Amino acid sequence: MVIIGILAAFFAPRFFATSPFAIRGYSDETRAVIAYAQKLAVASGCDTRVEVDAAGYRIGRWAACRPAAGAHTAATSTVGAPGGGTLAAPPPAGVTVTSPVEFFFDRIGRPRAVAATPDLITDPAALRVTVSGNVIGIEPETGLVRRQ
Repeated sequence: MVIIGILAAFFAPRFFATSPFAIRGYSDETRAVIAYAQKLAVASGCDTRVEVDAAGYRIGRWAACRPAAGAHTAATSTVGAPGGGTLAAPPPAGVTVTSPVEFFFDRIGRPRAVAATPDLITDPAALRVTVSGNVIGIEPETGLVRRQ
């Protein structure tokens, strides 16, 4: 009985820890939202902005479907989520986001820089975000979003 009590005291906190689930859940959610942003850009033919940083993720669009040259640096409005709400969420407690990214998907799903001249992003390192050790990468040529 004493041995069972000692084992329970040692292993019970690890068994009921929610941190690994929160990390994996938020990582998967972030990956899915980025992939949705690409699909939204392709389906609508409108540029869709993606921001992922320590404050969370945000998906936005400009007032004009495809902003004029130099206007890609202007503010965007948040995109509505399919089930209601917006496509923006902060990370849960204990989850950290490093390697922030900011880009937009053009109408054929390629990632481009949010800049006065929105060039294609060709460096894969510029399209990686890390959520508590889980790396999410976006392929420069195709916009494919995947776990790395």
